[in-house]
Amino acid sequence: MRYSRKSGDSVTHKFVGRAVYVIASVGPNRSKAKVYVDGRLVKRIDPVHSRIRFRRVVFSKSFGRKGTHTIRIVNVGNRDILDIDALGVLD
Repeated sequence: MRYSRKSGDSVTHKFVGRAVYVIASVGPNRSKAKVYVDGRLVKRIDPVHSRIRFRRVVFSKSFGRKGTHTIRIVNVGNRDILDIDALGVLD
């Protein structure tokens, strides 16, 4: 698990697989994030929810076949905290 309270903080993970999932906490004070895959911005996530919930899939991306990829998640910093509970990779 990783968390950030500062805009611009990021986590990067290189993996081999055919799909990737970002599992995060959602709640009223959760910060937005930008998700980059292989260096390209693919989605902006907003894990805001009326109640705190843990281990929710907030992003998923499938690839045509198994390969080496890199995912980078960047805190936008518009709210109190960004929690990343786990990354899931489908082999």
